[in-house]
Amino acid sequence: MKGHRLIGWMMMVAVPLLIATMAQGDTHLVQLREQVHVPGPTVVLRELAEIIGPHAEELGDIEIGNAALPGQNRTFQRSLVQSILAREGYTESQVDIKGPRLLRVTTIYQEVNAETVEKSLREFIETNMPWDPTDATIDLMVPSMTTVVPDGDVAIVWRSYPQYRYIGQGAFRGEIHVNGETQKTLVCRANIEAFGPVVVSARDIPRGTVITENDIHIEQRALSSLARGTAEDPADVIGAVARRTIFPDQVITSRHVQARTLVNRHQTVVVEARAGAMIARSQARALSDGGVGDEVRLRNPDSGEEFSGQVREDGVVVVR
Repeated sequence: MKGHRLIGWMMMVAVPLLIATMAQGDTHLVQLREQVHVPGPTVVLRELAEIIGPHAEELGDIEIGNAALPGQNRTFQRSLVQSILAREGYTESQVDIKGPRLLRVTTIYQEVNAETVEKSLREFIETNMPWDPTDATIDLMVPSMTTVVPDGDVAIVWRSYPQYRYIGQGAFRGEIHVNGETQKTLVCRANIEAFGPVVVSARDIPRGTVITENDIHIEQRALSSLARGTAEDPADVIGAVARRTIFPDQVITSRHVQARTLVNRHQTVVVEARAGAMIARSQARALSDGGVGDEVRLRNPDSGEEFSGQVREDGVVVVR
């Protein structure tokens, strides 16, 4: 029993002395580890071993080989390490390699799952689409498979196809970056429906009727179903004339209405012209019909000269 204690005590004293002696000379101790986790994509000696000696930093930078793919393993032999060090100019008398004969090296990894991809794409769409997210529905179709990538800072960079207007079905291209480097490319699909205010008829509006505030109301409708020229503001239709009969609950477009005629052909109208602060008014005969904002042709009843002006809301034709 006393003999075992003596041997143990001698080892405790001898090992530190050996390490100290090696650190002071040109000899290095390389103590290999049996199982190692590395970030990749290459494996250097300091990741495989504890190195003691005057050139430990230099030895630690020596590349031993390529790491396995993220999440996978690769085995390195101690003899390989020794041969690489010899190739770098370190003889066996300079480097004492200790430890297991085989080293199992696992590449650190992380997973990017479908939930992460969907959350990232949804945030991108909500930030870039022209609709308020509260007024839209977004249905996403993303790959169900989990992507394994190296350890590091993960970011997904998205791009939409140029022709897509964030309404209906569209495709998005995503690149999974780790520490700024592209690791994987994804293609995901989205179906976006946005809803917005439109002018809808509240009752039958017969052809030729001047539309009033009581004839219409505002509703939220799916934008993908709307025709071009759909009225979004009541001011776009109030005071206009129905070109055709408009039925209840029908979305009103520019094809359903026309500006109310304020000036009729052959009608004598008031003409107004401005010169600085001065306003001159006269009368002229209209040669065409016109509503608010329309340009109409006029004839001076005295001289017969023809000119044009713009119809104002009160029916006066303004000459500029």
